[in-house]
Amino acid sequence: MDEAGLYDEKGNRMARPSDAEVARYSNNAYNQAAGQSRREFLRYAGAVAAGAAFGLPLVNCGKTPTEPSKIYTIQGNVIGTFGRQPMNIGQASAGAIAGTINGSSFEIKDVPPGYHNISVDGGGVQTRRVRNNISVGGDMTLNFDAIESGYPLNIENYRTMAMGLNTPTPPANPGKSKRFRPGINPRLIIVRHSGISDAYYNAAIGAGSFFPTITGGILASAPYEFVDTEPTSNIPEGSIIVVFYNGGFVTNNNSDGFYITNSKVYAPVGEVGDGSGVAVTFIHEIAGHSLGLDHSNDQNSIMRATSLAGHSGVPTQNDMDAGFLKYRRLGGHELSAAEDKD
Repeated sequence: MDEAGLYDEKGNRMARPSDAEVARYSNNAYNQAAGQSRREFLRYAGAVAAGAAFGLPLVNCGKTPTEPSKIYTIQGNVIGTFGRQPMNIGQASAGAIAGTINGSSFEIKDVPPGYHNISVDGGGVQTRRVRNNISVGGDMTLNFDAIESGYPLNIENYRTMAMGLNTPTPPANPGKSKRFRPGINPRLIIVRHSGISDAYYNAAIGAGSFFPTITGGILASAPYEFVDTEPTSNIPEGSIIVVFYNGGFVTNNNSDGFYITNSKVYAPVGEVGDGSGVAVTFIHEIAGHSLGLDHSNDQNSIMRATSLAGHSGVPTQNDMDAGFLKYRRLGGHELSAAEDKD
């Protein structure tokens, strides 16, 4: 017997098949298996048969046996981001490995273990949708939502408000989206102040009720509580602390990577100096900056950088689209005309 028949083209000892593999490949079921595992088994089985015919024992000649290569299948379905309906796609891939498409569903076979960028595009997809660095260690289901080709999303406004690009003031977002962590619904902690009336407290509480509006229902209205002293340590994640003081409105966010851990809103004891109403400004600060939104270049926006005097306090559709998409995507999300990636 030629011992070379026991090794692959790289000199690696082919693995001894398990009982399950023998059962699987011995009755033409191997036709349903693909890739290197099937080829290695058949070659190994042939070598074993040849050796057995001559009564020769198997030897390893000092070489380490190798296991058959592992490959997996990724499948999933795609719906529209805004309409939430099944959406036909044109292609799906894991890196350079192309999948098969059936309407709004896909299947990608022969994916090796490791980290892969999984994407869908074409069909009704407006912007190529990418899930970045997905860990593949077995067969898996990975569902997507992708922006519909017919939806009038203002991409540049999103990039400004949600990613901090081309903002009229220094941004809080570093070119990628920062938001509260998935599963966290922010809550208000309002620090009492003897110099203000209930109207100011109610304005802050009212701003928290705008969370469903600005995020398209992803966040619920903010629960709230009153405290007598400003908390400075052991602050629970998701807290938005409202502090009244002798100064203008300022919002500071603390973050863990691309996730906001808590926010602090400093609010004036008296009226806003430029004539902006306190209630409208609270919406701007609490339902905007505290949730991770930067200023907008749109003068109709609740997040405009100029005075809010005369503003109705109602977010525009562009405001709501930016807030909704920010909270539909993970922290670190990026959007351009070519790619929608997180």
